[in-house]
Amino acid sequence: MGRNLADVEYKMRMTQDLKDKIVESAKKHNRSMNADIVARLDKSFFIDNVNTLEIDQLHQMYTDLLNKNERLTSENILFKNELKKILESTLEEVMGEIVENKLKSIVEEVLKKNKI
Repeated sequence: MGRNLADVEYKMRMTQDLKDKIVESAKKHNRSMNADIVARLDKSFFIDNVNTLEIDQLHQMYTDLLNKNERLTSENILFKNELKKILESTLEEVMGEIVENKLKSIVEEVLKKNKI
């Protein structure tokens, strides 16, 4: 990394384990320890910004899903009520037909027995 007026020196203390990790990463990426540390720090700020955006997006998605769930719950209640009305009406109709058919059958049986 070339020196320029914007470069600032900063001494840093770290554990030997962390230094070993930085040395390994620097070798892997073919750069100096300093360049590796700077790149990692810079990347962490980018990740923070991305995470903030992702959190905002996730919050919006969550809010949208809650609203959709509320709407669907309301629609579901309306659907259930309408279905209940239809089923009750159909049941009354079917029961009426069953009773009517049974009565006809009884009347026919009585007429048959009495030969009327």
